[in-house]
Amino acid sequence: MTDYEKKLVAKLLDMASDRFSNDCCNDFFTENTPEARQLWKDMCLENNPNTVDAEDPPLYKDDMCFTDWWLMSYFAKKLLKECGE
Repeated sequence: MTDYEKKLVAKLLDMASDRFSNDCCNDFFTENTPEARQLWKDMCLENNPNTVDAEDPPLYKDDMCFTDWWLMSYFAKKLLKECGE
């Protein structure tokens, strides 16, 4: 993926994040895996380096629950960082 493509995808993710954040339900469920738990920790620490929530991801039955718009915003920022922005 080129830097230009990453920037476009980041922009689309930001637009989608703005839209999704206005929905009444923002739950995004995924399997509770070590990778998902690490992603939760990374997102919490990127949002607030002093957080105490990083080790305690929200769970529903056997799945982890993320907020859809927060995932989109997080990945948009990661893509822009890869482009040096």
